[in-house]
Amino acid sequence: MSKEHHGILWIAEAAPSVPVPDALRDEGADVELAAQANPALIPGRGCIVFDHPFSETAEVAECSLRNPDVPIVVLEKAENRALHAQYLRAGASVVLFDPLEPDVVAATVRALRRCRRPVGGSPLQAMAESCRDLLDAAPCFLTVQDRDLRIVASNARFREAFGPGLGRSCHEAYKGLDAPCEDCPILKTFETGVSHQVETVVTTRAGEEMNILVWTSPIRDDSGRITHVMEMATDITRLRKLQDHVTSLGMMLGSMSHGVKGLLMSLDAGIYKVDSGLSRGDDGRLREGWGLVKGRIGHIRKMVLDILYYSKPRPLEPRMVDVREFLEELVLTAEPRAREQRVELALTVAGDCGEFEVDRHALFSALLNFLDNAVDACRMADREGEGRVAVKAERAGGIVSISIADNGIGMDQATIDKMFSLFFSSKGVHGTGIGMYVADYIIGAHNGDIEVVSAPNRGTTCIIDLPAVFDGNPPGGDSDLPGDGPE
Repeated sequence: MSKEHHGILWIAEAAPSVPVPDALRDEGADVELAAQANPALIPGRGCIVFDHPFSETAEVAECSLRNPDVPIVVLEKAENRALHAQYLRAGASVVLFDPLEPDVVAATVRALRRCRRPVGGSPLQAMAESCRDLLDAAPCFLTVQDRDLRIVASNARFREAFGPGLGRSCHEAYKGLDAPCEDCPILKTFETGVSHQVETVVTTRAGEEMNILVWTSPIRDDSGRITHVMEMATDITRLRKLQDHVTSLGMMLGSMSHGVKGLLMSLDAGIYKVDSGLSRGDDGRLREGWGLVKGRIGHIRKMVLDILYYSKPRPLEPRMVDVREFLEELVLTAEPRAREQRVELALTVAGDCGEFEVDRHALFSALLNFLDNAVDACRMADREGEGRVAVKAERAGGIVSISIADNGIGMDQATIDKMFSLFFSSKGVHGTGIGMYVADYIIGAHNGDIEVVSAPNRGTTCIIDLPAVFDGNPPGGDSDLPGDGPE
C-alpha cells in the first residue's frame, strides 16, 4: 500500500518538539505544519501525532471521529497534565507529557500501529465514519456533544448557519451564552438516558433569530455508558410565522366583526333619518341623516385602508408635500366626526414649515388615526361640548414636528406601552386594534419618531417628528408598508 495509507502524520505548529526518530522516518513519518495540514480530513494514516503546542482537544476529537481506525498520540507539555482525561475522552489513544524522549515516542507509535484500532472501534466513531455524508446532507442542524457540552462534531448545515463549532459549547454556538440553557435537553439526556425535546430561539452567525425544535439522542459505548449526545435541531421559523399570521387573521376578523357591526348600526340610523327627512320634507333631518351616513362611510373607508396596509406590503412613494396644505386637508377630513362628537378641532402651523418628503396617502392615513383617537378620547371623557383637539406643526432644521393634543380621558403607562400593539384597543367594540399599529409602522417607515405624553383624566399629546427629506433607509432597512399580516 502507499505511504499515504501506512505513513505516520506528525502535526506540529512550528518545528517538532522532539526530533522525529529515524525508526519512524523509515516507516514513512511525514511532518507537516498546522497551517498546511488538516488532520481531520486526512484518512487512512497508520498513526497521527499531535505535537504541542498545536494540540487541542477539539482537533483531536474531530480527527478521531473522521479517522476511527487510526491511533492518535498526543504530545503535551508537563503543565497541561490536567488535560489528560479530556484528550482520552476526545479519542486519543495515548497522551505523552514532557520530558519527551524520541525513543519513547517512537516505541509508543510503533506499538500502537501494531495494535491499530479496528474500524468502528466505538459506536460514536463508527457512526461518524459511515454516516458522514448522510449527516452533512440532513435537512437539519446536527451536533455531537460530550459531557462538558462541547461540540466534537457537526454537520455542514450547522457550520454554515452557526460557524465552526468544534470545542465550543452548544449554548455559546447557538445563543452566545456563557452558561448552559435552562432545562438543557442534552444535560437531561445525559442524566436520564432518554431523548428529550425542546423548542427555543437561537441566533445565527448572521445575527438572525431562528425558532428551532430540538431533539436529543444518547450515544453509548460498548459498556452501555453514555459518552456523547447527538442534538438534532430543525428550523421551524416559517412555521411559527405562519401560525402567528393565522392567529392574527382570526383576531383581525373577530375585531372587525365588532367594528363593522357598530358601523352598520350607525348607517341604519343615518339611513332612517334620511328616509324620514325625505318623506316629511324635513331638510334639517335630511342633512343630519346624510351627515351621519357620510361619517360612517368615511369610517368604513378608513378601516378598509388600514386592513390593506396591514395585509399586503407595498413600497413607500415619497413626494414633496406642502405641510400646511396637507394638515389643513387632514383637519378638514376629521372635522365632520369631531363636530358630531361635539369636539373642537384647531390647527396651528408655526411660521413657514415649507414642504416635507412623504408618502402622502400613507401618512394621511396614519395621522388620521391619531386624530380619530383624540376625538374618541374626548368623547369617552364626556366633556359635554368642551372637548378640544389641537393640531400644531413647526419646523426645526430638517425635522417637521406635528403634535396632536386632546383634553380627553388620557392613558396610564400600561396603556401607552400597548397602544401601538396589533389588535390592542382601549375603545372596546368601537375599535379594531389595527389603526394605531399601522400608524406606528408608517411613521417608522418614514424614519419618524413618536412621543406620547399622557395621564389618566389629563388628556394625551402625541408628537410625531418626521425628517423633511426622506433618505429611504428606515431602521431595519424596510420601507415597505407594512406587510406583517397574512398575504
